[in-house]
Amino acid sequence: MAEHNADGRLKAVELNASPYRLDLDWRHCKRAKELGVPVVINPDAHSVRGLTDMAYGVMAARRGWLGPEDVLNTLSGEAMAARLRGDEG
Repeated sequence: MAEHNADGRLKAVELNASPYRLDLDWRHCKRAKELGVPVVINPDAHSVRGLTDMAYGVMAARRGWLGPEDVLNTLSGEAMAARLRGDEG
């Protein structure tokens, strides 16, 4: 179950996939999973060409034992809405 703030908002951490950033490494991804905190992979693209950096984020996420169910931006629109509402069951 994902963690929520006191006001009910979903907590999540960003994995910046730019090879110049990658500030959340795989160990942090693994810890986020252990704590039930979902991750969002962001390519930090400033052009279409930068979208390919998403692969670096996916590699870091996989190394941290994250599956698609742990990454918010892999969810369908319906599943994302359910997570945001806290209806994950």
